[in-house]
Amino acid sequence: MERNSKEDRKWKSRCFVISVNRRQGAADVPGKPTSIQRQQDQLSSYVEERYEEAAQQDGESYVQGLLAAAGLQAKEIRVKTDRNAQGSIVMTEVAVRFVYPSEAERARALLSGVLGDEVRITVETGEEETSAA
Repeated sequence: MERNSKEDRKWKSRCFVISVNRRQGAADVPGKPTSIQRQQDQLSSYVEERYEEAAQQDGESYVQGLLAAAGLQAKEIRVKTDRNAQGSIVMTEVAVRFVYPSEAERARALLSGVLGDEVRITVETGEEETSAA
């Protein structure tokens, strides 16, 4: 048999095509995520959610500590977070509830001074609500 016969070249080209197609299976087709990629995406999403929950809890503890240092105790503290342009988790909103209006006013002044204008601050007492943006 001749080494580079026409039939031999056809056979080699078919083997190459089959070999390439086996290496580039359905899981590797662009646009179709592999199961490993889906698992990585799910894990990343889960981790991000846990980071955000931890940041909110840390924010609540931080606000509680600020208020306690001023001798104030809120009935309820809520903190909302988001991601900034650099990807860091930042506080965007703080809401606190007090029994007495005098505590609420002191808390609003304290939180506004410490947290600045970037954080929306809502202070409530009973049915009343005051806001500072």
